[in-house]
Amino acid sequence: MKMTRRQFLGTASTLALTAGSACKELPPKRDSVIRLTEGPEVERFRHVQERLLVKHAVVARSKFVHLHKPDLRAHVQEAGTGEPLVLIHGGGGCAAQFAPLLGGLQQSARCYAPDRPGCGLTDKIDYVGIPFRQHAVSCMNGFLDGLGLANAAIAGNSMGGYW
Repeated sequence: MKMTRRQFLGTASTLALTAGSACKELPPKRDSVIRLTEGPEVERFRHVQERLLVKHAVVARSKFVHLHKPDLRAHVQEAGTGEPLVLIHGGGGCAAQFAPLLGGLQQSARCYAPDRPGCGLTDKIDYVGIPFRQHAVSCMNGFLDGLGLANAAIAGNSMGGYW
C-alpha cells in the first residue's frame, strides 16, 4: 500500500514513541508565539551561522517559510542541487549544525535544513499545552508545504529523528 507524505509523517511520528513512554497530556495552552525580530542577538546568530557555512564551503541560501499550523515564521538553510533532502536537527541545536554535512552533500542533493520552532531563527513557542506529536507532524507538513516539496528524503538526528 502506498502512503501519502502526510500519512507517512503521522505513522513515523507514532512509531517514534515507544509503548509506555512518558507522554502525558499537558495543561491548557497559553497564547505564546514569540516572533523573532532584528536585534543584536539575531545579528550575532546570523554572523556566526554565516562563518560556519563559509568554513565548510557551503553555498546556502537562508530563507523563511510561513507555517500555518502552528502559525510561525520558520527559518531554513537551502543548499545544493539534486533530489531534495530535509535534515532535521536534534534538541538544543539548530540547522547550522549541519554545515559540515551540507558541505559534502550539496554536490548530490538539494538540502533543506530548517530550524525547528524555538531554535535558531525560527519563532519560539511556549510548549505548555501543545500535544507534541501532533505539533511535530504539523510542523513537518508545514515545512514541506512551505518549501513546495511534494516528496523528499528526510533525515534527523536525536529529537530530529522523532520529528
